[in-house]
Amino acid sequence: MDSSALFYPSSSSIEFPSRKRIFDEELILKLESLTISKRKKLSDNISIILSNFPSQITLNQPNFIFKSQRRDWSSLPSDLLLCLVRLLDSMSDFASFRRVCKSWHDISAPSHYALASQPPLLLCTRFPDFSKAIFDISRQKFCKSFSYKSPSTLCYSHGFLISKSSLSSGFSLQNIFNGAQISLPNASEPFKRIRFSSSPISLNCTAVLIRPNESSLQFCQLGDSEWRIIAKQNIEETFDDLLFLNGKLYALMNTKNLVLIDLYSLKMKYLGDDDEINKSRNENDTNNNRWMLAECSGHLLRVMINNSQGLSAFRWDFKYDKWVEVLSLNGKSLFFSSGGFGGCISPNGNGIIRANCVYYIGYRNDRYYELSFSGRKTVHLFSKGSHSLAKGLSISNPPVWIFPSLC
Repeated sequence: MDSSALFYPSSSSIEFPSRKRIFDEELILKLESLTISKRKKLSDNISIILSNFPSQITLNQPNFIFKSQRRDWSSLPSDLLLCLVRLLDSMSDFASFRRVCKSWHDISAPSHYALASQPPLLLCTRFPDFSKAIFDISRQKFCKSFSYKSPSTLCYSHGFLISKSSLSSGFSLQNIFNGAQISLPNASEPFKRIRFSSSPISLNCTAVLIRPNESSLQFCQLGDSEWRIIAKQNIEETFDDLLFLNGKLYALMNTKNLVLIDLYSLKMKYLGDDDEINKSRNENDTNNNRWMLAECSGHLLRVMINNSQGLSAFRWDFKYDKWVEVLSLNGKSLFFSSGGFGGCISPNGNGIIRANCVYYIGYRNDRYYELSFSGRKTVHLFSKGSHSLAKGLSISNPPVWIFPSLC
């Protein structure tokens, strides 16, 4: 696997313009392309900085008026540059920003702060070479292709792609922003889902593997030489899903019971009852439903994914040990794929991703579903005139959500 970053190479491999080059026109065009609301937001964020920079920029809210003299924009204050980069809402613009000069490149290293306004992307697999392509759902186009190849990419977590290695039990982790790689031992048993207790680069990060509808799971701390296995004695009760919340591991069983798992004492604790959720389940459950665990604003949620219906969600009440139905996601958006929960973000206001909605993408690589509490909507990735973009995409490797703002 190529050890370089999949999105952006290091500064040493970029040919920058001379620092003496003047960047007035390029920056003005960028600022003029901002909406009025974003100009106002930028104005509010940097007005203090600009007050110390009066000889070069004059601010007249919400419009910017630039003096005619030419400036070397590579010398702008770092605080101002960070305010600018946080407003960029496409990875293509972010990449262009970093290529202006070395000082802009260095100040805008990929981070959750710099990429705060970036919407989610989709990682698609091409057939037959299994190369990957990044699809920008807001612009309906591929924004990046790279030579990284893997038959099966399981998920995205904290900036890392987690992929299975061919048909073996091995897999790899690679950070798509800085090229960092992490090795894990080969799994003892087949698996389809992986969950991390924290960022893979953090101290004492634990990884857990499951294969839905199996009665065992595997786990290890990053750096271990092998996986440990927990096997349930009751083989009729199997794992449906797993989720870490505040360092604790919760499992959803095929019986729909919620279980708290202590990996190091190898004990499982059954939590509460299912009266409220079973009532909803009996009324609405069909073979098309998928119950998955999710995290939203620090809460443990259980979400029903049904492509033909709207959204149904329950929050675990730790005080009373029971599920409570919720009718709002606190303004957040949740993302799921065939591999389970992908992430929770705040919409950036571009209208593509809406608050209090769930977005699900399955094995169909040409569409995803927007599920709200009032209904559902099918969103086609490719417009009528751009179906050619879908040619060559693998139908056996489902797309994976990528969240630049959660790197």
